Amino acid sequence: AYLVGHKEFYSLDFLVNQNVLIPRSDTETLVMAFLELAKSVENPLCVDVGTGSGCIPIACLKHHSTARFIAVDQSPDAIDVARKNAEKYAMTDRIVFRQGDLLGPLSADEKADFIVSNPPYIPTADIAGLDREVRDFEPVSALDGGPDGLEIVRRLVLQAHEQLKSGGYLLIEIGHDQADAV
Repeated sequence: AYLVGHKEFYSLDFLVNQNVLIPRSDTETLVMAFLELAKSVENPLCVDVGTGSGCIPIACLKHHSTARFIAVDQSPDAIDVARKNAEKYAMTDRIVFRQGDLLGPLSADEKADFIVSNPPYIPTADIAGLDREVRDFEPVSALDGGPDGLEIVRRLVLQAHEQLKSGGYLLIEIGHDQADAV
């Protein structure tokens, strides 16, 4: 995908480069879960933490006509890629991009109906064993979840408690063997 500069995700074509993870089909489950839970919610305020290419909020917005997203990423280069993808799909009026750590860029009164995230969740020691295409070319900061892979997830869960509206949802992609710990 880096060689051709784009990747399909949820039947949409996204610009990608070395500053963002390549979108994968596993992450489409986040979009499907959001769409199912949000189908009866009018004008939901949503936050995508670690937006990367912006594939998650753009796919969600494409299929939910009244949702709005705040897309957060630590990397200004990733935000640039996400912004270009939002422009491509004419979503710039429904997505606000903010640079920062997790939910830090939100104000205390910005309470979300949904927080979605595909955070780094790979244990640090496992990164060396990843496929060469991932290990050597994708941003390590988007992969490395700390010693047990859940360092970022723990922080996000704690912050989400303060930023979610009552009855809101936190949707997080995790590794196949992390469900019990999460």
